[in-house]
Amino acid sequence: MMQVYRLTRRRYAGSLSGKGAALYPGRWNTVGQETIYTATSRALALVEILAHLPRSLIPRDFILQTIDIPDDQPIRKMEWSELPEHWDQKPAGRSSQAFGSALLEHHLLVLAPSAIVTDEWNLLINPLLDGFHHISLLREEPFPLDTRLLQRGM
Repeated sequence: MMQVYRLTRRRYAGSLSGKGAALYPGRWNTVGQETIYTATSRALALVEILAHLPRSLIPRDFILQTIDIPDDQPIRKMEWSELPEHWDQKPAGRSSQAFGSALLEHHLLVLAPSAIVTDEWNLLINPLLDGFHHISLLREEPFPLDTRLLQRGM
């Protein structure tokens, strides 16, 4: 089993939903496309949050979700040679969103490079495709942030 990680607010604990990304798309999905963004490490899950929110808006009630991906579920890995030009621009551009969306239409699991940490990977999950029922929420635990991460100048 592969385990991936996701930070979510306490009020969203207990579920795996891509509705937030459908409303506020990320780097690899377009508006309306449900996508669950996860990270291959706890640290990357945190860095992805810290990079996208102003310190004053970072919630203090995070829950860390550990998600099990069965070994028999195929994962479509994005290859460096196929990534659109400027895929890692800040903020995310339409080309990376269109590219990721096209993959997510046909693949339950897509391994995508992090635009924040070189050689780290995020696993995108399409909760609307067959096979999603094999993915399980293994555990949830409070994830208190070290206050040093929220200080100015970081």
